Amino acid sequence: MAKKISRREALKGIGAAGATVLISASPGLTNPAASTAKDVPAGVGKGRTSRSFRAAPSKEDFALLVHGDMIVTFDKRYGSIYAIKKRNDPLDTNFMGNTENTRGIELSDTLWTGDLVSAVWEPGPSGSRGRWRRELTENSGDIRSISFDGNTFALKYHGRSQNKEGIKSYNLAMKYHFAGDGSLLWDIDIQNTTAQVLEIGELAFPLRVNDDYVEAYKGTSVGEAIRKGNVTQMQKFIHEQKVFAHHFIAGHSSYALIQRPAGIPPFLLIHAMKDTAFECIYKSDLKHRVIATAGVQDSTDWIGTDLLAIHSWGTKCMRRW
Repeated sequence: MAKKISRREALKGIGAAGATVLISASPGLTNPAASTAKDVPAGVGKGRTSRSFRAAPSKEDFALLVHGDMIVTFDKRYGSIYAIKKRNDPLDTNFMGNTENTRGIELSDTLWTGDLVSAVWEPGPSGSRGRWRRELTENSGDIRSISFDGNTFALKYHGRSQNKEGIKSYNLAMKYHFAGDGSLLWDIDIQNTTAQVLEIGELAFPLRVNDDYVEAYKGTSVGEAIRKGNVTQMQKFIHEQKVFAHHFIAGHSSYALIQRPAGIPPFLLIHAMKDTAFECIYKSDLKHRVIATAGVQDSTDWIGTDLLAIHSWGTKCMRRW
């Protein structure tokens, strides 16, 4: 009898045939008194608090993790993934979105792959109603420390952030390292630092891929590109340098498969591991992000970052789904 294989194993096998790389997230929730997670080595420096497109990154901002054909570049300014490439890829495509290739992003939604979005329950004063409060790594640069030893890229968010929507209720440790099969593993450990039971209503992973197609037009309109005869060149750039993600959210069978529009391998496969499963996908909340011009509010063009959630009850309540 042929061995039955899971959807994950099948996708990974298909990916291996196309020189696929894999990112897997495996979060752990621990109690302070019973935590077995090892402390991340002391940080080499605090991450920058503000996020802006004005300053281009320098070589000192990057850390490279390499295994086999997979090259991962981390942005130490934000503790995020800046690039994922395949060694000797003729097209040298970067699958990840970053501050250089995603210029169309709304500046109030600068979530990158490697960030973590959470919401915790904040009890109200005695007799009053409580509320969900967002806590984001994006806003926690004041408590972020980073270390890199060549084999593991590690981050710690320890302490109580003084920033609005910064992490205040738990210590967060995250590390990236390669498994023996060449997969990139992303491990997350959360430790309650409050004096009471901590209810987490949202735990989601932003997925920012290199899919800002407008960036290829360098500020020109399609009509102008046609008049200048640049459309073919721009379309070639989009098909070979940009990517798009196929999301399939169905519990433990969930995955995100990322490919170039040209369909040329390699592909990037992302899924959760062990007893962790994606239960929902949604966009970052943009209802308060508008541009005011001459007293008139106009909606922005940015539609929000994809959030892959392993828990979304708090989001359901906040957005009244």
